[in-house]
Amino acid sequence: MGISAYPVLTHKAATDVSYLACARYIFNCEQRFYPQFATHNAQTAISLLEMASDRRDFEFQRLHGMGDALFEFLLRQYPQLQCRIWCAAYWKMGQIRLLCIV
Repeated sequence: MGISAYPVLTHKAATDVSYLACARYIFNCEQRFYPQFATHNAQTAISLLEMASDRRDFEFQRLHGMGDALFEFLLRQYPQLQCRIWCAAYWKMGQIRLLCIV
């Protein structure tokens, strides 16, 4: 499956652990990265908020129509997130893909 030296995760739990391990690495490299996390998974979003602690220099992104209720809830529950942590929703329009910020 795939390239022999490139791991392919075949179980959701392994994918989730890998995603969070990469997120922690990105948070620890604050001088190199501006963290942007795409998710509509509530557990992942809460885990990212816990990792971020008091940081506000990151953002969430989501697919249009996915995770609306989750992010409405998070923005109500975590008013300290303010505008540096925002939700970008994007969807395909016509023959090209446009990033539509909401």
